[in-house]
Amino acid sequence: MSARIAAPAPWPPTSTALDAETARHHRVRVTLIQLLSNATPAGWFVTDSSTCTAGTTSVPLDIAVRADAGLHRLDIPVLCVDISGCPGTVEDRDVPRRQHSLASLGVDHYWNLNTASRTLEVYVRADNDYRHAETVTHRDWLDYSIGVVDIDLPQLLEV
Repeated sequence: MSARIAAPAPWPPTSTALDAETARHHRVRVTLIQLLSNATPAGWFVTDSSTCTAGTTSVPLDIAVRADAGLHRLDIPVLCVDISGCPGTVEDRDVPRRQHSLASLGVDHYWNLNTASRTLEVYVRADNDYRHAETVTHRDWLDYSIGVVDIDLPQLLEV
């Protein structure tokens, strides 16, 4: 087993560092979409880079799981996932505001995957707010109402 030495990232990030982080974010997002797609039952679909909108509230999303009602796809997802921890993604200080917006829109499950801290924070809606359900740091089975997905977080973050 080889040891890794992590050097502090340059600030502001160089274009190479930013490109590498952006590419990693994309790989993690694509892999998570594949895992969710495999676990999501018929009649539901997984989207990336979409928006959850109701009335005047609009929240951009990294990943969402929505119902498919034929030609008219329902706008409120059952699960929303934010990927944070690298430049250009959701910042930690934005998470509580985003959670409140998504809970008030009726999204039942919210996950925040932080690639820097290597954690997946899992929240479940209770009334118009979220209750912290668990912090995933290793392998776990996660329930999101319509399905259960096996996520090996260390493996996911190594893609």
